[in-house]
Amino acid sequence: MTAGAVTGTVGVSDDGDLVATPSRIQSVRPFAAVWEYMLDRAFIVTPYNPAFGGAPLVDAAGRVIGVTSLRLGESPRVNLAIPIEKFLAGKDELLARGRVTSRAPRPWLGLYTEAASGGVAVSALSPLGPARAAGLRPGDVIVQVNGRQVATREELYRALWQSPMDQDVQVTVRRPGGLAAIAVRPVDRYRFYRTSGK
Repeated sequence: MTAGAVTGTVGVSDDGDLVATPSRIQSVRPFAAVWEYMLDRAFIVTPYNPAFGGAPLVDAAGRVIGVTSLRLGESPRVNLAIPIEKFLAGKDELLARGRVTSRAPRPWLGLYTEAASGGVAVSALSPLGPARAAGLRPGDVIVQVNGRQVATREELYRALWQSPMDQDVQVTVRRPGGLAAIAVRPVDRYRFYRTSGK
């Protein structure tokens, strides 16, 4: 799929009504979110379907090419759809267990971030996450993870996700008083945010 391709989303509203929206792919690009979430490839679809959560994204032949998961931006909003190939390898586990368990979980710190000069700023912290307990604060600018420079969310997430779950992550932050090194033991986000009853 490429930009300009004809698509459609079919969702179900809170009232149980079917909501079908003819659309097009606006762009195909990486996506990094404020909440320790990143896709190397995502479909940005316009116009958005208001019943987007979990709605299939289909191509002009009716084949499912993605799953619509987010509404982005201000009016006119767009949808982000995850390409279907991201689900295929783990589909049996997703159906049976509600998550993929055959691969190690990604380390999670409980950060919300935004772009900053020379690093990645902490905009907020999950009250459940280990970053807050370790002493990170809103306004900190993360400049290194395990000694590796990070200047963007993408670099931050890649460095974090290469860290072992059973070892502290060394996070270097810039604060008004200078640099501070903080050790944070990552956790499996699933321990706090279950995605199903399975």
